[in-house]
Amino acid sequence: MVRFSAPLVAAAVSVATAVAGVGPAAAQDDGGDTIDYFSEKTKTPLTYRMEGERTRNQKIVLVSLGGAMLLTIGLAVYFHLESDEASDEVTRLSGSHSGLIYTPEVDDRRQDAIDNRNLATGMYVVSGALLASVVVAFIWTSPDDEIHEYGSSSDSRVSTTPYLAPIEGGLMVGKAWIY
Repeated sequence: MVRFSAPLVAAAVSVATAVAGVGPAAAQDDGGDTIDYFSEKTKTPLTYRMEGERTRNQKIVLVSLGGAMLLTIGLAVYFHLESDEASDEVTRLSGSHSGLIYTPEVDDRRQDAIDNRNLATGMYVVSGALLASVVVAFIWTSPDDEIHEYGSSSDSRVSTTPYLAPIEGGLMVGKAWIY
């Protein structure tokens, strides 16, 4: 088994590229001329993409819809649990059903169970609609990416203005690059 060390491999690669003429200083462009990567005339601006940001109103709408959805889900679960509890109580009070009419107290509790079940179903439907609206609003308000170029002559966003700021015991002078 042959072992190679990193410095040995790096040295071998640099010698091979220097001999073959494929290093950065000897790279060829399409015209056959060599490219000087450190020359000012081949310098191109740095282009990068930044993710856009939603506006404050868009964020408020998304958070409001999400909060309303969570509230309706909570209410739906509450009414669902109340319906189950009332249904279990009716079953316990009536025993095995013999075909007799419920007593007024048991019938009231049975009607409570039915009402809570209907409220829970309605709240689940509303929360589902709110979930769909949150997804649609999230997609609809998705901001476009911003493309910035740094280092071009037409870059008006680059600013190198000096600033002065009073500090305790004196004055701070500085310069900032904003891009």
